[in-house]
Formats: sequence, C-alpha cells, structure tokens
Amino acid sequence: MGLIQKYGKTALVAGASEGIGAAFAKSLAAEGLDLVLVARREEPLNKLAGELESRFNIKTTCIPCDLGAVDATEQITEALGGREIDMLVYNAALSYIGPFIENSVEDNAIIAQINMITPLKMLHVFGEKMISRGRGAVVILASLAGFQGSGFLTVYAATKAFDRTLAESLWYEWKDKGVNVIACCAGAT
Repeated sequence: MGLIQKYGKTALVAGASEGIGAAFAKSLAAEGLDLVLVARREEPLNKLAGELESRFNIKTTCIPCDLGAVDATEQITEALGGREIDMLVYNAALSYIGPFIENSVEDNAIIAQINMITPLKMLHVFGEKMISRGRGAVVILASLAGFQGSGFLTVYAATKAFDRTLAESLWYEWKDKGVNVIACCAGAT
C-alpha cells in the first residue's frame, strides 16, 4: 500500500527550503503527494515547488512563515483555509553552537520556540484532525544530539531530546488510532 492509500493525498513539510526538509519534500512528491511547503524564505520555497510540480506533476502550496513566531501555527492554519493535512513532517530547527552562557536568553527562547513549541502546537492542531479521520502520519526530526547532554549544543540537544520523547510518546498514544508517528534522529548534516 502506498502512502496516498494509507494516509491521504497532502503532506506538509515544515523547514522545506533546503537540506533534509527539501529531501523529504522530493521523496513525498515522488510518491505523488501534493505538498504544503513551509519555511521562512519564500524564494527557495518557490524554486523547490516549481521543480517538484514539473518533475512529479503534483500540486504545491508555499507558505512563507517564520516558525519562530509565537503564532506560526495559527499563520499556517489560516493560510491553509481548512485544507486537510494527511502527513506532517516537522524538520525545522535552530541551533546555536557555543558556550551556553554566551547565547542570550532571548535567542535560546527562539530555539525552544522553533524546535519544541511550534511542533507541539502543529501536532495538536493537525494530529487531532488525523485522529478524527482515523489516518495520518507524522515525522518529527530530532537529532542524535538529543540522546545525551551535548556541550556547546546545550539548548539544541535539550530541545531535540524533547522532540524525540514527544514523538515516541505520541507513537504509543496514536498507534491504535490510525496515525503513525516517528522521530527521525539525524546525525550531523
């Protein structure tokens, strides 16, 4: 059974403009899924969307959004206008490399917002709808850094431990409700 038959036709990829997010978008497009691409920078999103539409004959929607904004989930939901999301890939992340004390509390709060709070809100909004439909899939990008304390990656590692634990916990809660959840723990990229 293919992804469309199992989960539905539309995937949202947050952090889609480059790297792992763009790779997820390409893979899902190759499966025939229509895509909602979300990232801060509009130009790379539009370029990727154009490539995927012409190569795979799919529909794309680009939503430029700063996932560090407190209302990022609300902005995305409004832009979707009620459109269903069958798969959610949350790939966006922010990291500071250096001594913990040298990064401001405000900058660390933005890391926490992008890496933990926005995916938490998105999981609540889209997960609830997936559960009510009895099908869906979620991929949360965690990190190998989240498996242990990581000096000079302190806040990033802590947030990625949160993401991993959140995904593992939701896997258990939602597994009998038709919604598959997985944490992808990437290494250095």
